[in-house]
Amino acid sequence: MTGIERTQMSGVQPALELFKAMPMNWEEFDSEVSLRETLFNIENKILG
Repeated sequence: MTGIERTQMSGVQPALELFKAMPMNWEEFDSEVSLRETLFNIENKILG
C-alpha cells in the first residue's frame, strides 16, 4: 500500500465509524434525495 492509499484509507475509516454511530433507520431512505437531505441536516447539526 502506498502512502497515498494509506491517507485515503485513514479518511474512510472515520467516515464509516460515523455512519455506524448515526441513530438512523437506513431502510427508511427511499431515494438518494432523502438520504442527501438527512445527511445535510446532520452536517448542519455537527457544524453548528
